Amino acid sequence: MKNVIHTEAHNELLSKSYFSRLAVATANLGISRREIPNWITDTIYGFDGKILWPHGQEFIVSDTAIDDAFNNDGSFRWLSDFIASADREPRRNPQARLLDRLRLIDLAFRISKP
Repeated sequence: MKNVIHTEAHNELLSKSYFSRLAVATANLGISRREIPNWITDTIYGFDGKILWPHGQEFIVSDTAIDDAFNNDGSFRWLSDFIASADREPRRNPQARLLDRLRLIDLAFRISKP
């Protein structure tokens, strides 16, 4: 049987504490912001298993999911700010527009470090 990974619920991904923990984990990867998308890509697309939404429906990762999530910003500048935020708790919950980015980062961790 294949491995099964569930995505995290929207409300959890958009909580301050989860955002903070994800920022710390990302910073601890020790790779550059330009390498993080490659790590996400290699991890998610190389996963030999199923990814499911919390309610059990299959989660499909499109060929353009990472570029779409980061608004086709090839510099991935947002990741620098995200990593820098690892040193402090956010004042507010992350905005919903960050949900796809956070989900992909989270999935890469769920796959690589279950």
